Amino acid sequence: MLHIFPGEERQFFIATGLYAGYLMYAQEQIISSPSRSLRIKHRKTDLKDSLVDTLNHFDIGVSMGLGYQFKMGIIIKVIGDIGLRDILDVYEIENKFITATYSLGYNFGVLF
Repeated sequence: MLHIFPGEERQFFIATGLYAGYLMYAQEQIISSPSRSLRIKHRKTDLKDSLVDTLNHFDIGVSMGLGYQFKMGIIIKVIGDIGLRDILDVYEIENKFITATYSLGYNFGVLF
């Protein structure tokens, strides 16, 4: 991931890059409770086996985010990933992979 530090103080940064992913496991869990009964029914389905022909197993996408590095070395960062391929081949609508990541870290380079 590329970090661009604009400005003179070099504390705020913009992060951008690409990612590639491969589907290794997919599971759906349905929990239902009928209104007349207190029993809760659990059902798990392995989606990779049941939708093997319709799931795209490979995804590529773009990552973008913002971050801030404090002078003492603490880093906070927010990254968003947007997939460029549809996850399912069966629907006419777009179904892209989208996720957000929040992180807190430390830059050990400030110690040296």
